[in-house]
Amino acid sequence: MATQTRSKPDTNLHEGLDQLNSTYRRPACATAAEAIAEWGTIREAATRRAVSTKTIRRYIARGLVQAERFGPRLIRVNLASLDAVGHSLASDAL
Repeated sequence: MATQTRSKPDTNLHEGLDQLNSTYRRPACATAAEAIAEWGTIREAATRRAVSTKTIRRYIARGLVQAERFGPRLIRVNLASLDAVGHSLASDAL
């Protein structure tokens, strides 16, 4: 029976992978609830702004609201960008 010799793991390879992962890692959210709350459905966005889902889709088409497609049918709206849409009527009176 021949004995197998194990070679030492290539530490340089592991260090390189760790450095690569830390360089391209997305910033982590403070909590999981914060990550979930940032994105919502079109229906949730419409309810939040008290408008129809068609209006939210128009906002997305115009580029007023940031949205991403996850798969062929699933669309998520960035709720923070939704809050930035519109302006106060008080500024028009000036």
